[in-house]
Amino acid sequence: MKYLILLLPLVLTAVAYAGVTVEQILSAKDAPQEMTYAKRGGRELHVYVYPPAREKDATDSARPAIVTIHGGGWANPGPEHMAHLCRYFASRGLVAVNVEYRLAEPNELRIPDCIRDVQAAVAFVRANAGTLGIDPNRIAVAGDSAGGHLAASVGILPDPNAVLPVEVVSESETRFLGTPVSFERLGQLAGALASLHPDQVFAVLPANDVPWPRVIEVFNVLVRAKAKAINFGKPGESAPTPNGSADATRVLADAMILYNPSVDVAGLKWIKGHVGVKATKDSPPGETWEDRARRVSPIEFIRPSLPPTLLIHGIDDGCVPIEHADRFAAAMKKANNRIEYKRMEGWNHAFVVPYYGTDRQIVEAIRMTDRFLIDLGWLTGEPTIELGSTPDEKHKKP
Repeated sequence: MKYLILLLPLVLTAVAYAGVTVEQILSAKDAPQEMTYAKRGGRELHVYVYPPAREKDATDSARPAIVTIHGGGWANPGPEHMAHLCRYFASRGLVAVNVEYRLAEPNELRIPDCIRDVQAAVAFVRANAGTLGIDPNRIAVAGDSAGGHLAASVGILPDPNAVLPVEVVSESETRFLGTPVSFERLGQLAGALASLHPDQVFAVLPANDVPWPRVIEVFNVLVRAKAKAINFGKPGESAPTPNGSADATRVLADAMILYNPSVDVAGLKWIKGHVGVKATKDSPPGETWEDRARRVSPIEFIRPSLPPTLLIHGIDDGCVPIEHADRFAAAMKKANNRIEYKRMEGWNHAFVVPYYGTDRQIVEAIRMTDRFLIDLGWLTGEPTIELGSTPDEKHKKP
């Protein structure tokens, strides 16, 4: 994966807030540092870096990072909707990074393009961790709505540069990414990942006593899914990782913060006909919009050993049903992943976004996020965000 890098000295100029309100954050004039992380079709894509307010010392040379991803149904801008989170968490000592990504539109851009962009952005942040003063093993992704979907995709889908292990353990058991799967399930998962990243490599790892016809069956499942397959060693051995990538099961985020995320795209009542799941010239014959939506649904890829997750969802959400969050949380727990799930009475959609959520909702969501990061050991002290003078009203657009 190649990046266009515009690296400028990172100056620690963020404002330190003590007892700050959302209104004060929204009125801040500090400008982030713009960096180019990729170029797509002649267009530069940027991340916007907010450095931590506190000066580094000899014992704290690398900070955790939070990468924020805006919502908007994969089709509406823009990064400014998450700038308040960046400013706040930079004031708390994190390096905050706001992501710009291409939006789904009729000219062939779809939800998978959004996923690829955000994955590239997070990979860029990790690759430049030294320059940015970031601990490459403490990068959280945070997103709202469609941005929550993209954050979950970054935190759940495997590294696109990794070789993915398909272990043929016995004549009756096959494991993908360490989890037992049927041939049908293997085909679904491999097909989804191969459609997202056509160069993703799958390593078939047969045990010595597995009959050869069974190994051929596994190869054929991958071939029908249009996935690349190679024969490599035995179950439990490490598959090769090209391009200097991390281990085969690594994802690109170390923690997930999901605000009313669209985790089951196929289950959204309004997704049929959405440009994000429409066919393109490369779509195979007979593929339906449900097929395309299911392939980009993070809930389909839940397995053990995923990053710790904070999930906040409004019970009254009329855009992404609370039932989707219920199923996502249950699946994460069943796979023995760490998840903190907050079901918020009376909250609707986009509660963390200024001009959509009330001041009280935004403050409470930020406090829950802050405490989650404190529990991870990424922050210290107590949240500094405070309620404004009209806590139950929405902030007015300037």
